[in-house]
Amino acid sequence: STLESKSVYYGKSTGFFGRWAAENGPSAISFFSVYENVVLDNALKAENRWADPLVAVYPENGTLFTDHPFVVLDAPWVEPWQKEVAQQYLSFLLSEENQQKAQQYGFRPANPNVPLNTTIFNEANGVRADITEVSILDPLPGEALDALFTVWITVKNQGI
Repeated sequence: STLESKSVYYGKSTGFFGRWAAENGPSAISFFSVYENVVLDNALKAENRWADPLVAVYPENGTLFTDHPFVVLDAPWVEPWQKEVAQQYLSFLLSEENQQKAQQYGFRPANPNVPLNTTIFNEANGVRADITEVSILDPLPGEALDALFTVWITVKNQGI
């Protein structure tokens, strides 16, 4: 398709795009889709090198939020002690101390009792602190996501 034929580079992760944009500047790439933490990691680098920061765009018609789910399995083959360890690990991850640390790496707190650190999450760092007005799209069904692997081979820019 037309959009995919304009791709300038493919990387193995979204972190690659943030680093590449910060190192190569605005003439190298004009748009890429990444996590907020990638913008936070690279906005200042781009600003210092090119006087042009990386900025997260939250489309008016909506965006996808990704979370990093944690599941305690409830299956016959999961031992009670394993469930207990999983619950303890979840409590550890959601502790106020660890949620504050996670923000230092660009992850918003999952614990509602932990306030957002606006010295990290702010427009000067390339992201919005308040995302309550951002329209969230529902994720595609699993079948559609599976089909993407097949379709991508056909539409991707073969020259990259």
